[in-house]
Amino acid sequence: MKSNNLLWILKFPLVLAKTFYHKLITKLYKCNYEQHIKAVYFDPLFTDNSDKFAKYRKTVSELAWDKGKNKTVLEVATGAGWQAVSLKEAGFSKVIASDLEKRRIDYCQKNFKDFDIEWKVANLSHLPFRDGEFDVCVISAGLHDLPREVLIKGVGELTRVASRDVVTFEPSNFPRRFIWGNLYSMLGSILDESTHFRDFVMTDLDALFKKHTFELNQTIAIWHGLLTIKRYRKRPHNL
Repeated sequence: MKSNNLLWILKFPLVLAKTFYHKLITKLYKCNYEQHIKAVYFDPLFTDNSDKFAKYRKTVSELAWDKGKNKTVLEVATGAGWQAVSLKEAGFSKVIASDLEKRRIDYCQKNFKDFDIEWKVANLSHLPFRDGEFDVCVISAGLHDLPREVLIKGVGELTRVASRDVVTFEPSNFPRRFIWGNLYSMLGSILDESTHFRDFVMTDLDALFKKHTFELNQTIAIWHGLLTIKRYRKRPHNL
């Protein structure tokens, strides 16, 4: 199952039209973000065996692995499971991958049954894990789908169950660049499936993590800075 970027390019006009349709339905029927995400990701047009972020999975995994200093990892919002597999291949001794939607977990269990990965249904707002249970938590393209109040809870949960690092792979934030942030958020609000894209772009994600004693440790910009892979590290208690 390899990335098929050509397929996505050919499908893009239809994907864009269907994305607009789902957003319109969400607004008209006042659906919550969970209903919207389910409608989008289980639309047959959006469902295939491709991974449009395939070339960046290893980068995310290496940042989380940190040359073997982290041994256990929780991936949240695993989706089709691509990042979880990459994390296992990086060398983690324990990989748990979770998602809000049971059908996604069922899909991963079926398609990646040969990998030593534990797949679990879990809500980011209330992760069923102990404080500091994992060395590192990873989330890819999941935070920007959340309304602000859920985003705040989600960051709190990620930092609660991670004892050392949290790695994110998301659209970039521009909270202090009003003009550029608004231009980017307008474009993203058209192209992206999220109904909360603008709020995410204009949120100071670094500050949210800092409130939970996790400092920005490393940043890797991709797609000319439109997307960002970040590693946040827990600040030592004596600082």
